Amino acid sequence: MSSEQRRPSRERAASADWALYFITDTALAGGPDQVVQQVRDAIDGGAHVIQVRDKHLDDAAFRDLAAAVAAAAREKGEEVGRRIDVFVNDRVGIAAELGLHVHVGQGDEDPAAVREAVGPAAMIGVSCSRREHLEAAIAAGHCDVVGLGPVWATPTKTDADVPLGTDGLAALAARAHEAGLKAVAIGGVTARTAADVAATGVDGACVVSAIAGSDDPALVATFVRREFVMNQPLE
Repeated sequence: MSSEQRRPSRERAASADWALYFITDTALAGGPDQVVQQVRDAIDGGAHVIQVRDKHLDDAAFRDLAAAVAAAAREKGEEVGRRIDVFVNDRVGIAAELGLHVHVGQGDEDPAAVREAVGPAAMIGVSCSRREHLEAAIAAGHCDVVGLGPVWATPTKTDADVPLGTDGLAALAARAHEAGLKAVAIGGVTARTAADVAATGVDGACVVSAIAGSDDPALVATFVRREFVMNQPLE
C-alpha cells in the first residue's frame, strides 16, 4: 500500500457514504438561517456529505455559516447515528480553522498548498469537468474525491464547462477509481436523473437546487438517495 493510500484522508474517503452529497445554496434557501435547516433536513433524507458553498458572503459571514452548518451536522449525525462529513467550498483557510474538509475548483490554490493548510486528515475534493483536469488532480496526488461535471446543464452554475453526459461521466469515474479516488457527479442531478447517474458507476450524487430550492428538502433528499442507491451497479 502506498503512502498516499495510507493517508488518513484517503482512508476516510474510502469509508465515507457518498451516495447523497448536498451542496448548499444560500440564495435558493432564502438566507443563512434556512441553509442550516436545509442541512438538517437533507441529513434526515439520507445525505451523509454536506458542502457549504456561497460565492458572495464575505469571509466573516461565511465562517459563521460554515461553523453553524458543521455544528448542525454534528448534532444531527449524533441524533441519527451516522457520520456526516462537512466540506467547505474554496475557502481553504476557513476549512483549516474549523477543522473541516475542503473542495476546490480548477485554478484555485495549488493542491500541495491546500494539503499543507488542512493537514493529512482532512479530505480534499477537486472539481473536474474534463479528462485533463482529472489527470492533473491524479498527478498532484493530494485529492481524495473528484467532483465530475456538469453531467447536464444546470442553472446554479452558468459558467460551467460543456456537459459530460452519462458516457463522459462513466469514463471519468472509471479513471478516478483506477487512481484510487472517489468520484461524485454534479450538474442536473435530481430524483429523476439519479438512477442514470448511479448507473455510470460514480460513488455519489451531488445535489444543489433540487434540495435547496425545494419546499420539502428532506423528502427530495430521500427520493434522490433511494433512486441512486437502488440503481448502483452490483459489484
